[in-house]
Amino acid sequence: MTDMKQMTYLAEETLEGQRVIRLGDSCLVGNGAAEELKSLGCVVLPVIQQVIISRVIPASMLVADHHELMCRCPGLSSLWTTYLRVARSTHLQEAMAFLMTLEGSVLASAILACMSVWGKFTSCKLPPNVVAFLQEVARRPSDLAAEVAKHCLSLNEIKLIED
Repeated sequence: MTDMKQMTYLAEETLEGQRVIRLGDSCLVGNGAAEELKSLGCVVLPVIQQVIISRVIPASMLVADHHELMCRCPGLSSLWTTYLRVARSTHLQEAMAFLMTLEGSVLASAILACMSVWGKFTSCKLPPNVVAFLQEVARRPSDLAAEVAKHCLSLNEIKLIED
C-alpha cells in the first residue's frame, strides 16, 4: 500500500480509532490502522499532516479544549504518536516545524503525544529540538497549548528559558 489515496484512508482510519487490535497475549489494545501506517515509514508524514489540516483542525473549531477534541477524534493520539515515531529518527526537525504552525487544542494534543513518544525524561534525554519546541510554545501568551507545554517541561524537570 503506497498509493496516496490508500495512505490517506489509512490515516483517516487511524484518526477514527475503529480498528482495535489486541497487543500480544495481554489485555492491552492498540490502533491497528496506526500500526499499519507506521510500518510504511516516512512517506506517510505528509499524508498525516494533510489529515491533521483537513480533518482535525476543522473539528477543533467546534470544541472547547483538547480533551473534547480527542473525544471527537478518538484515534488522534494514535495518529500523533505514529507521526512522531516515524519522524523522530530522520525528520524530527521538519515535524517540529509543522507542529509550530498549529495552535490551540490541536497543538495541545500534539504536545501530549510528544510525552507518549518520549515519556518523562531529563533534559539530556529529550531531543534538543523537542525541548526547544516545548519552550517556544510555553513562552506564548497564555493559552491552552502553552499551559500543556509548561506542564510537560515541568514533568521533565526542564526550566523554561525566558527570552
